[in-house]
Amino acid sequence: MGQSAKAILAFGFDLGDDIDAFPEILLDEDRGLDLEKVILEDAGIIRPDSKWLQSPEWQSYFFEKKQAIADYPVDIIFHCDFDYGSCYFLAIRGTEIDCYAGDVKPIKPSNLISQITEGDLQKFRNWCEAKNIPYKQPEWCLMSIYG
Repeated sequence: MGQSAKAILAFGFDLGDDIDAFPEILLDEDRGLDLEKVILEDAGIIRPDSKWLQSPEWQSYFFEKKQAIADYPVDIIFHCDFDYGSCYFLAIRGTEIDCYAGDVKPIKPSNLISQITEGDLQKFRNWCEAKNIPYKQPEWCLMSIYG
């Protein structure tokens, strides 16, 4: 299996690589980042007890989970290198643009600027404050991942 690289463009700010400095609410029991857990808790969505995945409870859970993730104001993007460490970037959801090695992806800068609304910025700031993440002025950043 080969290595691959990709470039990532997103609007937000870098969280760095010191996982111990992240708020506990963002970490799972293995000290890894788990944004999905936070999204489900914020939305009040609870995993069903049923063992049967086709049950109405599980179908409702999957639908609600998908909607909660789509509506969430932030995303955490992993970047850097799988073998030598990881860094994290906090982005306004929906702003991530990927381009894999060997691909070309045209981008119109004017579209990037008009994509972010004042409402997006306010939701982003409010989320950071609610989760005790020091707020930094978001900006368009280009990062890479290899691994």
